Amino acid sequence: MLANFCYIMDADWHDLYDRTSSPGRSAPVVLEKGVWIGDSAIVCKGVHIGENSVVGAGSVVRKDVPSNVVVIGNPAVIVKHLDPEKIVTMGDLYRRLNAGGGN
Repeated sequence: MLANFCYIMDADWHDLYDRTSSPGRSAPVVLEKGVWIGDSAIVCKGVHIGENSVVGAGSVVRKDVPSNVVVIGNPAVIVKHLDPEKIVTMGDLYRRLNAGGGN
């Protein structure tokens, strides 16, 4: 899930001095299943964010983030480890509703 005003970049853009140049070096950004990027967060090129991880609002992610953690800050650092057994996904909710289990 991506909140408002997230910025995910896969290149360096222009040179510091020659601002007419095209994007420089690029590297893919990978967001695994269940990732949540908070409002106004920035994810830099080449970053891999693991499954179910949360990036706090306004954070700047410059390095890979493992699965099942919460990161915040500039630069983003791990502040919490999540228990993957407690995470409820939309798929889980859909299966419950179709099985007649309600909430």
